[in-house]
Amino acid sequence: MLPDFIGQVLDNRPIELLSSGAPTRSFCYIRDATALMLRVLASAAAGEPFNVGNDEAEVSMSKLAELVVSVGGKPLAPAISIRRRVSEDKDYLVDNPQRRCPDLTKSRSAFPDWSAKVGLEEGIAQIFRHFAEKRGLSSN
Repeated sequence: MLPDFIGQVLDNRPIELLSSGAPTRSFCYIRDATALMLRVLASAAAGEPFNVGNDEAEVSMSKLAELVVSVGGKPLAPAISIRRRVSEDKDYLVDNPQRRCPDLTKSRSAFPDWSAKVGLEEGIAQIFRHFAEKRGLSSN
């Protein structure tokens, strides 16, 4: 959904939420996830299952939409709105959990000095810059 939200802002279209916006998700910037994966692979625990992610960046879909507008909308399209509507697909939310957030107990125990470094807003800003660059736009 994050690429969809950013694309909608870059297209100067309202962000559309096809739910109440209450479900939460946890987001981890790829650099942080990769750093932990590489640590696992280079350790004696290589081959064991580990959850990778960021359990400190859990946010509702409504809040995520607001952050995307706040971070990227101002320089590009200051009047972006957030619309909520019901999907016409009756099965759209059938298997949609209300919460997705990794349990990092094992990861933190094995690698106590690892932590996610890129915050949600910073990550969104970096993704905006990348998407805007690919489209030949300026996000500043």
